[in-house]
Amino acid sequence: TVEELVQEEPEPIQEGPPPKKIYIVTKPNGEKEEIDNVTQYSKENGLDNGNMYRIVHGKRKSHKGYTIRLKTEGE
Repeated sequence: TVEELVQEEPEPIQEGPPPKKIYIVTKPNGEKEEIDNVTQYSKENGLDNGNMYRIVHGKRKSHKGYTIRLKTEGE
């Protein structure tokens, strides 16, 4: 009912910018690295930014031997 909706507490508003996404990149040699800027990392390593995001979203498995995924909580 309308009364029930009015009585619910509003969700707190998050202050400040959203937390940065952290990615885990696995290099062709198996070494893992944590990054927070896929575009910059791609440029520095001669990788295609679009292909790296396709891996993150499950559209590709790898790019030039690299894989990338979002870091999960508790990792």
